Amino acid sequence: MSRVLVIPDTHCPAMLPEFPEWLEEIYHQWQCERVVHIGDLVDNVALNFHKKHCELTNPIDERAKALKQVSKLVKIFPKADWLLGNHDVLPWRWCDEVGIPQEYMRKPAAIWQTKGWKCHPRYTSLLIDGVIYRHGDMGKGGRMPATTNAIAEGTSLVQGHHHTAAGVEYISNSRGRLFGMQVGTGVNVNSLHFEYGRRFGPNRCVTGCGVVIDGHTAVFEPMPVKKRRRK
Repeated sequence: MSRVLVIPDTHCPAMLPEFPEWLEEIYHQWQCERVVHIGDLVDNVALNFHKKHCELTNPIDERAKALKQVSKLVKIFPKADWLLGNHDVLPWRWCDEVGIPQEYMRKPAAIWQTKGWKCHPRYTSLLIDGVIYRHGDMGKGGRMPATTNAIAEGTSLVQGHHHTAAGVEYISNSRGRLFGMQVGTGVNVNSLHFEYGRRFGPNRCVTGCGVVIDGHTAVFEPMPVKKRRRK
């Protein structure tokens, strides 16, 4: 049994600069013993298949900036489980697109220098204390996808991917109680990486993280607005 800090989608280099230090505060506040990064550690926007801003088309420059933010997370949390998200695997999608065997690619840990982190393949359902941890780009959707997927799986479930969904819902029936938790995001919504979402209203993104206690209690911690630096 353990206390797990759940880091949401960070999309480095578009992560809020103050986010790692705040995560460290939450880790110690809840006396956590384990860390799970829910996926989309990096954004890889220059490798995206969708339309992007002209300033974001240099993958070498983007990696250098992202690596600085990733290194902060790794320094604070030298051990973690990293669930690969859809943005994390964009280099391998390009391999598939042009017919290059993925064995020719370096491992994610080598690319992002996450020594000490255990990297789990995309679509992994990591089980800790009976709770499923997923990135969130599989299964069912809806207002609170984690709750919908928890009901479908018959066990508590934590996920990210949906930046505008955050919080915990508990469900109880004759067989017991379970929860679904969406862990929000740690992105800077003013970044050019998220220009595509501005027409929907960037303030809909919920900044925060999750904590799971011994598999039976989940807490969503919203990041206080006063903690965020004004640009």
